[in-house]
Amino acid sequence: MNVSPGAEHGGPHPSLVPGSRYSQTNKAGTSFLVQHGDMEVNYRVAERPQEMGDGQSTDAGGAGSQPLFTNDFLPCPPSRAVFTGRSQELAAIRAEVDRLERERHGVAVVVLWGMAGVGKTALALTAAHELKGRFQGPKEFLNLRGYSDTRPTPTETLAALLSQVAKISASQIPTGQVERARLWRSWTSGRQTLLVLDNVQDCAHVQQVLPGDGKHLVLVTTRHRTGLHLLDCTPLHLEPPQAADALRMFHQAAGQDADHIEQDALAGLLKQCGHLPLAIRILAARLRGSSADLHRILAETSQAESPLQGLDDFCSSESLAVSALFEASYRHLPRSTQRVFRLLGLHPLGSDFSVRAAAALSGLSPTLVGKKRESCIGTHLQRLCDASLLDIVALPSAHHADVSYTMHDLLVPFARGKVRPATTHKAIDGMLDHYWRTALERSASAEPSLTRHVRPRVEPHQPPSRPEPTAGNNAPVTSSRTEALAWYQRHRTHLLACLDIARLKDEARRKDKEWSDCLDLWTIRLTSAMAGPLRSHGPWDQAAARHAAAADAARRLGDRPALAVALNDLGIINRLRRLHNDALKALSEAELIFSGELPDHITPEDKKLGQANALNEQAIVHNEEGIEANDEGLFRRAATLLQRALALYHTIGDGIGTANATKNLAVSLFHVGLLQQDARLRDTALRHLDTAGEGYKDVGDELGVVEVLNHRGILLEKAGDRREALADFNSVLEPAGQVGSRLELAKAWDGISRCRETIGSTSDMVVQALEMAAEIYAEIGATAARQQVAARLIRFRRD
Repeated sequence: MNVSPGAEHGGPHPSLVPGSRYSQTNKAGTSFLVQHGDMEVNYRVAERPQEMGDGQSTDAGGAGSQPLFTNDFLPCPPSRAVFTGRSQELAAIRAEVDRLERERHGVAVVVLWGMAGVGKTALALTAAHELKGRFQGPKEFLNLRGYSDTRPTPTETLAALLSQVAKISASQIPTGQVERARLWRSWTSGRQTLLVLDNVQDCAHVQQVLPGDGKHLVLVTTRHRTGLHLLDCTPLHLEPPQAADALRMFHQAAGQDADHIEQDALAGLLKQCGHLPLAIRILAARLRGSSADLHRILAETSQAESPLQGLDDFCSSESLAVSALFEASYRHLPRSTQRVFRLLGLHPLGSDFSVRAAAALSGLSPTLVGKKRESCIGTHLQRLCDASLLDIVALPSAHHADVSYTMHDLLVPFARGKVRPATTHKAIDGMLDHYWRTALERSASAEPSLTRHVRPRVEPHQPPSRPEPTAGNNAPVTSSRTEALAWYQRHRTHLLACLDIARLKDEARRKDKEWSDCLDLWTIRLTSAMAGPLRSHGPWDQAAARHAAAADAARRLGDRPALAVALNDLGIINRLRRLHNDALKALSEAELIFSGELPDHITPEDKKLGQANALNEQAIVHNEEGIEANDEGLFRRAATLLQRALALYHTIGDGIGTANATKNLAVSLFHVGLLQQDARLRDTALRHLDTAGEGYKDVGDELGVVEVLNHRGILLEKAGDRREALADFNSVLEPAGQVGSRLELAKAWDGISRCRETIGSTSDMVVQALEMAAEIYAEIGATAARQQVAARLIRFRRD
């Protein structure tokens, strides 16, 4: 249940050995060396028997073989050495792209449909890599996991597209599906994109995520034709290969080992397996380099007891034969490797897991310790790759710091069906522990710039065998906010899938309170570790649901400190959603808990910190309400709360908390002074704002400094000091670009345009600032702000 702490991709483990040792290609596959501690493991990426397509899973696997995004790059294509055939289908896809180029705009949708394992994804990726040079915009691979319990809804898919492809901030992503689809079409309009939508259950899902007018190719893979009539598309039905093609595929996969195999017996075995490409590949691996008797394997395929899950389109005898072939390959493995194979089937996505994730699931070491090869996960990953029961998703690159592996979606239920119930909980616990530690370390390295405040240390008690990760209250930022968020985006699907496991309410959980409590604990831990990225990247409606679930879990466990933290996180998200009443309800309860009696392991400093954070957030809500209602009473209420928060922050020496509260107090006092026409109070507020800026500098929060400058410009503009406001807005431009805040940059250009207009600058200077603001607002999806700027642009150009 315990694994060594360490980031999943935190360094060169396992690292690809450079130079001439990188790869060697032969008929049987591509080999490369990976270092597992002191042990070199020779991995072979078996050439894919794809005369008619894929049928196995690297990234080119079937359903469930990839997380939702592969982060601005396409997965490895099937090897050209063995990808033959499919010429008619490839020609049809090329013809669609030719049509696009003749017409210069449009959306070409090609739907590849057929049974699992027939090679749909391999064909899509082969075409995508061939044609990607003809599209200048994003090239994305999305696994929609249509045949798994973790499949995303169209609304969630759109949120991922807007966040991860369009790079639109969470604050600008609308909550409704219709609004998100409209924003996605608007962003893609005029652009060129290539999308691979893999494992689609219903083509109606595709309709919701199609890009806008431009030049776009959308390749869809699905098992069924459901919803196909809704799309203006080119449907291509993929069948398993014919007998001659299947034999050729086998020989390409097996290499020289196939030269002495009796061809009639082989043809009979391939026919018995329905010529399924995945089965051909596994059979080639089973016979490659071994003395296995083909007639014995042929007999084994007639002895399966139940058909294979996922082969509904096969006749029962063919499904039984494939199931038996899987069983024979599984039994051929050493017992220790059989155990690893079973446990890997428990991974929530069944795909794209790293060496360390596999080690956590199996309880083995990610590196070689002494000469104990069986205790190193690399030994077993190599065996499974050699048997074609596991595949390489990606080699180390700019996108992957580690080797990643995947299991075909037909093999996942086969593996899970063999897991012994007694080992399930321990394996899942180890995996959740791994992902939690990884997320916590990544988040802690960039705090407090992610959550924008220091979080009180209230982690629930852990067994002594699991030392707590260390993260001091005012620890210096050791990696940038941008780097931490980029890591989160790469692993978001895995982390959320782990959260989904922790929230399961199945029968076994109801019967086993100890296991139920354990899953509640993981819900709290994982959600807390993801609080910063959830705030930054959202989508905020989903983030609110995650924090609410963590609060519910804490209530069930009776863990009041964890409940208070979850409520504070929930309140922040609801404030960002402009749900002020919901935000105040959660934040008030969090404050009440922190101000009351708590367990002895919660220090007085952490109690004060939690209380101060809740007070500060309540004050922000009242400030926002005051601005909307022009209500002096709300600003005064906010100021009272902020003075209490400041006293607590000063007591515990929390620099960023002090800066946050001082900045918010400046907003409160300035608006009171504005409403009372009290210039001295406004000046006092501006001094508070300057103090907040210095405070952010002291703790190294560059984004906070930028926010203060924009705040100052807005307040001075309201007071009529537009030349000084213009100077503040101008001073934002360089640091906003350095910290990567497009929103703050757009706000600055917007403010510059307003100030230039009122001080009598030339129309060209005003238009220049408006154009800059409009362009950035459009990029980040700030629709309302963009529309306001666009209206002003039209007026200035007309005048």
